[in-house]
Order: sequence, then structure tokens, then C-alpha cells
Amino acid sequence: MDNMDILMNTIGTEVRNLSSNREDLVTTLNVTCISECLTQLFITTDPTFISELNNTFNSSTNTSAIAKARPFIPPWWIQVSWSLLFGIMVLAAIVGNVIVIWIVLANRQMRTVTNYFLLNLTIADLATAIFNAIFNFVFMLNSHWPFGQPYCVINNFIANLTIAASVFTITATSIDRSVELKFMFFIKKKF
Repeated sequence: MDNMDILMNTIGTEVRNLSSNREDLVTTLNVTCISECLTQLFITTDPTFISELNNTFNSSTNTSAIAKARPFIPPWWIQVSWSLLFGIMVLAAIVGNVIVIWIVLANRQMRTVTNYFLLNLTIADLATAIFNAIFNFVFMLNSHWPFGQPYCVINNFIANLTIAASVFTITATSIDRSVELKFMFFIKKKF
């Protein structure tokens, strides 16, 4: 069994249906997935095959294969404009949320039930800006996740956690406001 057969068995039977040609395989699959798989498989048994495959991925003559594997990479001027706008947006989110946290925690008269709900929303938004936004933006620009599998799982967990925290906080805030309004109308009717 040669190295290409081992690679195809490891990646799955879907790959076998796609192509037996190495160039078609490179254009069809994510380059990072293949590199990581090959590194785990052949690092001790056949390092020449890995270097040959890495040269195939990294050579300037094979840019069409990489472009086909990552078809959604925008031109450089779009990447620069997105980076500037996104940088301003993330910076404003981080600074604004830190200011809100500081105001609510520093002033005793700001420590009300409603402001604690707003503080919870602020912390969820700050966590999204710090732990999700920047990393997802890098993925959006490059069509590649360079941060590894563990942080991919953590990133998705944090995204779901912060969205759930925001939704449940808004729900609790609306229930609290509704109960308070009903209570105030009840008191006005009694007196």
C-alpha cells in the first residue's frame, strides 16, 4: 500500500470518489486538513513524501490549486478595507464595553437590577469581541483557520455561550420590567 492509498483511507471514502489524481485532490480538499493528516501519518515513516507534498502546496507555480481550494479569498484592497473597518468596530466594542463595566461597578448608585442586566449583556458582548470576532475575521479573510482544532471548539462554544447569555438576559430584563409595571399598576389601583 503506497502513501497515497494510506492518505485516502485516512481521510475517508468520499475522497476516493473525488479523484485519484494528486492535483485534483489538492484542489478539492482543504490544504490544511491534508497537511495535518499527512504530518500525523508520515512524519516517522516517509518524511520525503511530506516535504514533496508541502512543496506542492507552497510552490508559486501551484497557486491555481490553492486558489481553487480557497475560492473565497478577496483581493488585497478589499482585505485592507475590511481590516480597517473591522479593527475600528472591534476597538469600539472593547472600549465601549469596558467603559460600561467600569461605570456600573465604580458607582454605587448605578448598581440597580436593570444595570446588572445591562452589565451581563456588556460582559457577553465583550467576550464576543475578544474571543470570537478577531479570530473569525482572520478566518473570513483567509478561508483558513490557523488557530488549531482546540481553539476552534472553544471559539464555537464561546459564540454559543455569549449568544445564549444575551438572549436569556434580554428575556429576564423584559420579564423584570413587565412584573414591575404590573406591580406599579396594581398599587395605583389600590390607592
